[in-house]
Amino acid sequence: MGAFGMILEIILPLFKKKTRKDFHTKFGTMTCEFGKDDQCFYWHIYTDRFNENKYSTSLWIEGSQIKPDQILLEKANQLIIDIKGYTDIVQNECDSKFTSKKIVLNKGYNVDDIDFSLEGKLEIEYSSDEQDMVSVVFNAKKIQKLELY
Repeated sequence: MGAFGMILEIILPLFKKKTRKDFHTKFGTMTCEFGKDDQCFYWHIYTDRFNENKYSTSLWIEGSQIKPDQILLEKANQLIIDIKGYTDIVQNECDSKFTSKKIVLNKGYNVDDIDFSLEGKLEIEYSSDEQDMVSVVFNAKKIQKLELY
């Protein structure tokens, strides 16, 4: 694609109400929907790579209107390997913060939503069949915020 084609690809969506873009990754085809006033661009896909029982996880990666951020995409690929370590960190914090709740993330909870942002934050939401939800925000593998719903 020439320079003129790339310019048109960026400018033309600005005149539409909503634009949908696709980008092919190891997770599959990620999509981004944005309007002309949007400043942040999140790429989304449902994937079964984070749960052993093949429960689908919603994966969000911030990027540009052209593609997801490559560094965050690599971190998402690495998270497939590291998810147990993050879950162990969350479990330890839940054990100390919510002692009366008896939350066991490895049994009955699934990774429901993962969100990578350009500010270096990683948000993971775990949900159970009983509609309980644990939401955690990490910054460099350190918990910044932990909530139970």
